[in-house]
Amino acid sequence: AKEALALGDTLIAKAQALSEIPEGPGLSQSIKDLDKEVNQATTSQAQKYRAKEVLDVQRSRQMVFHKALMKERQASAISQAKTVAKEISGNDKSVVRLDFGVDGKTSSKVMKEFQKANKTGSFLLVSADEEEDAFAVYANVHKTHQATLDALKWCEAALAPVGGGRCGGKNMNANGTASSVAQVEECTAAAQEYLLN
Repeated sequence: AKEALALGDTLIAKAQALSEIPEGPGLSQSIKDLDKEVNQATTSQAQKYRAKEVLDVQRSRQMVFHKALMKERQASAISQAKTVAKEISGNDKSVVRLDFGVDGKTSSKVMKEFQKANKTGSFLLVSADEEEDAFAVYANVHKTHQATLDALKWCEAALAPVGGGRCGGKNMNANGTASSVAQVEECTAAAQEYLLN
């Protein structure tokens, strides 16, 4: 029983020490690791509860940081999208790499910028998130291309180099995610290659 109590005190102290870690990927990973450790620990429920309370405070701090970061990324991505949209406005079908993280809301806003510049274009957008070591592909196929181009198959082809990732959607709109940013270039090339087949 003494050992279990000592372990509980150690976990609470570890949770409190997280306040010294600045917001970002390091804090996010530390929260995940300690949460797992608390769940698996053999200690009193009261101590587990206290450790979880302290963890929740750190999780809230990280969430506030993450929301601000995503807002900043979104503004930057939309600004860059306007520039890229002008560059690809004459293209029938385009694969574009624009890093803003893995975020569906931002991808929708970026796609709208592309569609404003080219109302009959089809686009596959690739976005990496270095911090999370993940990336996503978002495809939007115009109705004039649907006989020969399927958004879901385009996403699946893009993610084929990483084993297919996780894809979902329909022939007009689809998306997919995968881990390992190291392979994002390979997947971008695969998306381009799909257009040639």
